[in-house]
This record gives sequence, structure tokens and C-alpha cells, in this order.
Amino acid sequence: MPKVTVLLFSYNHEKFIRACMDSVLAQTFRDFELIVIDDCSNDATWEIVQTYDDPRIQCIRTPRNTAAEWMYDGIDRFGTGEYIAVQNSDDLWLPGKLQTQVEYLDSHPECGAVFTGAQVIGETGEPYEKENRFYSSVFRTENKDRTQWLHEFFYEGNSLCASSVMMRRSLFGQADLKQHGIFSVPDFLQWVRVCSETQIHILPEKLSCYRVRDAEKNISADTPQGHIRFAFENFILLQEFLKLSDEDFQAVFPSSAQYVRGDVFDKKYAYARILLDESSRPEFNLLGLLELYKLLNSDESRKRLETVYGFTHADFIRLTGKRDVFRIIGDDRYQHCTLFYDCGSGLCDENTCVQDSYVLQDGTFGVRFALPEHTQITALRFEPDEGHFRRYSDLKVLVDGEEFPAVPLYAFEQTEGGIAFYTTDPQFEIALPQRQEVRMVEISGQTSRLLPFEVEEKAIWKAAQENRALEQNCRELNGKISELNEKTNNLERDLDEAFANLAAARREQAQEHQAYVALQDQLAQRDARLQTYAEDFHTRSEYLQHHRLKAAVRALLGRLWNQ
Repeated sequence: MPKVTVLLFSYNHEKFIRACMDSVLAQTFRDFELIVIDDCSNDATWEIVQTYDDPRIQCIRTPRNTAAEWMYDGIDRFGTGEYIAVQNSDDLWLPGKLQTQVEYLDSHPECGAVFTGAQVIGETGEPYEKENRFYSSVFRTENKDRTQWLHEFFYEGNSLCASSVMMRRSLFGQADLKQHGIFSVPDFLQWVRVCSETQIHILPEKLSCYRVRDAEKNISADTPQGHIRFAFENFILLQEFLKLSDEDFQAVFPSSAQYVRGDVFDKKYAYARILLDESSRPEFNLLGLLELYKLLNSDESRKRLETVYGFTHADFIRLTGKRDVFRIIGDDRYQHCTLFYDCGSGLCDENTCVQDSYVLQDGTFGVRFALPEHTQITALRFEPDEGHFRRYSDLKVLVDGEEFPAVPLYAFEQTEGGIAFYTTDPQFEIALPQRQEVRMVEISGQTSRLLPFEVEEKAIWKAAQENRALEQNCRELNGKISELNEKTNNLERDLDEAFANLAAARREQAQEHQAYVALQDQLAQRDARLQTYAEDFHTRSEYLQHHRLKAAVRALLGRLWNQ
């Protein structure tokens, strides 16, 4: 009996099946069996599978396409391993995947399933590098407690890679992992059931490769039928959380603590309120209403709801009138109205009132805003709807019962049918004569969505107007450019003349400087000659004085001698 059973599911993956099977057979861990279940492919997938001659491989082909119904039946029918590893025929494994997972499960008996990190690849096997897309960051590698995983599953969805899992075979009976009628989220449903029973672990190494197909060909792709099917299957999956013990439930949903009343805790009521109050998705709200309906139709639980939580039949009827779980009312029948009020510091998001307004079939709407007490107001701005092109008529504004005019702002046109806004953020200004306290503002009128051709025709007309204005602006701009070019040419001529005069002045200055330097040289030469003359004169003067002195001495000696 092999240690591991590898279940490989294939359907019309002739481009990928060989690489997938090769990656399984290349595992460093060898004690495994490979069961290939082909769901009646109509391409060459089955023929490629049959080319392998390995005693560990068992090939099974369904007689007709079953939409993956056989996926987990194969475990009970054919799998014999202690551990089960799941692989999809367009994904890949790195060689050490099975070895690493077997070693972890062998040494961690408290863990029921172990996953690996996942490398996301593209159609041809290249790394998937499209940022800000669902697949670029979907697979998590952080480990957490099983109740924390369940919390994440409820609030954020699935973040585990199915083709990276290895589970204990005993879990398939313990956690009831077989299901029929689920196509988009069979693995997600399994993760919820597994974490309800045991711990899971994610290895940080990216030993699995998840392939993102071109043209949205993955089961989890962004397609209309995928979203529609997911809502139903998610409705089924959400019911799994009611199977948790009270202790686990409160760990998964910390907000449920508000429904603990002494020793009394009604898990079904708490879950129904969480489904209704913490999500706007229709399948969440539908299950919440359904659970409340069941509770109200039991004498015991109905009395408990009224006595412990103050929730009555009337409260439920009000809820069913608010939660449009089947999307009966189109979004064009609602307006998300906002009233801005100026308390002296300008209109800002801090001073607003928000109300939803239902538009009747004849287009009539009305909305009331109750302002905080003692609010002194100088001006109001009404934004009836955001995100749609609308037309308004017969608008009536009552401020504490007194009627005030509403002036349209920005991108509007007065038409026979009313004021048409060619912006998705229609606005009306309501000016008050003086600063005054306002308690209640009531606004009513008629509205309708602008038809696409009206917006398009207006856009074309507006574009033509803008083009004509642009052409006129271009003509005026060309005239100004011509004037500027002429002034620029004149300035260039003046600059050329100034530069020429400056060059001449600089040449004249250079000549004068040369003359000055020559004169300085001449003066220096003259001074040198004068110095020479002075020194010669001094020498001659000294010689003459000496000669005269000698003559006088001789004369004096001669006279003395004669005497």
C-alpha cells in the first residue's frame, strides 16, 4: 500500500497534461500512486495519459462528462494511501513537494492538512506578473489557528491553493469532504470543513505552480456564470458555520459576544444577525433571513428571541422589507441622497446627512433630513444621487416648513422635461437669507434617468461646441503667436545691434589698454634711465669732491713746505 495517493483530475488539457504528469513522476518522494481521472475529454488529453507506462499510474476515464462530479468519489473508490495529494492537470509541482509534506504530516499528528506556497504562472509557464489582479496576491503563506482561518474564510474568502494540498485520508470520512452539486468552490467548502475539525499548516516554500489561463478559462475566472454560480454555492457553504460548537463559533466571530446574555447564547440568532449586519451580499442576507424565519416558527426559539434579545415578528417583517436579496428593485429606483450644511466654516464632509430615497414608478421622490439640535446654518447643498445622469423637475425644498429655491450647479441644462444634469454628481444650492437654526429639511420632486442617447447626443453637441471654441481659441492664439514672433524678431535685431556695438567697444577698449600698457613700458624705461643717470651723477660728484680735496691738501702741504 503506497504512503501517498495522488489524485490528478483532467479535462481538455492536452497542452498541459504531459508537463503536469511529468512533474508528479519527478518527485523525490517515490512511495506514491498516481490516479488520473479524465472527465471524458474531447481533445487529446486521454490519449496522452495512456502513453505513460508506469506501474504507479492508474488511468480512469468517465463514460460521459460529469462536470467534475467524480472528483472526490475517486478517493473512496480507488485511493489507498495514508495521505491524499490533489493535483489539477494544468498545474505543476516542484520535485520536493511530496517529500516535504510527508515529513511534516509524519511529525505533526495534530495537523490534518498541509499546503505549500504557490507560484502563479501564466498560460505558457512564465511567471505571472500582472499587478493589481486577483491572482497576483491571492495565495497566503501566513499560518494561523483554525478558527482564525474560518474567520478569514467568512470575511475574505478562499486564499488556499487546491493543487498544493496534502491531507490525511481519514479526514474524508471525519470531515465529510465528499459533496455533489458544487463546481466552483468544492475546495473552499472542504477547507471550511477541515478547519472545523483540525488544524492546517502552510509551508513557506513555493513548491506548487498554479496556472492562470488566458481568456478567463480557469474555473475561478471572472465570468458572469462563475459569479452567478458562486453566489448559490457560497449560500450552501455559509451554512457550514452553523455546525461549529458555541466555543468555536464565538472564536470565529468575536462580534457574537454581544449576543451572550448571561448563560444564554443563541448561536443561530447571532449568526443570522452577523449575516445581515456585516455583509451586503445577497446570499449572506438571504441565509440570515432564512435562519430568523426558522427561529420564529419554533415556539421555544420565538419566545427566547423576544425575551432575551427583544426581537419580534414585527422586527422580522421590517427586515424582509429592507433586504432586497433577490434584487427585485433596480438601482435606478433608489437615490443615495446627501445634504451638506454650512455652519460657518464652509460645506464639508463632516457636516452632512445621508438618506436613501425610493423613486416611485411615476418618478416622484421625497426625502427628509433631521439635522442635529441647535445647528446654526448659513447655506445648504443637496446632492440627490451620485454615479448617474439624471433629470429633475418640480423640486420643492422645505426648511422647517418654509419653502426655499434650489439652484442647480454645474453641467446642467434647462429642458422641457426639467433640469438635465450631464454630470454623474448633480448638485443644488439652497441659500438661506441669514444664519439660522435648522431642524428639518424636506425635499421632494420628480426625477428620471437620462437615456444613453440623450447623454451621448449632449456629449456630441458639447464636443462640437468645445471644438468650435477651441478653433476660435486657436485662431486667436495664432494671431498672438504672430505678434509675439514679430516682437521676437525685432528684439533679436536689437540684440544683434547691441552685441555688435558691445564688440566694437570691447575692441576699442582693448586697443586703449594696449596703448596704456605700451606707455607704461616707456615710462618704466625712462625711469630706469633716469635712475642710471642719477647713480652716474652721484658717482661723478663723489669723485670730483675727492679730487678737489686732494688738490687742496696738496696746496696746503706745499705752502707749509715752502714756509
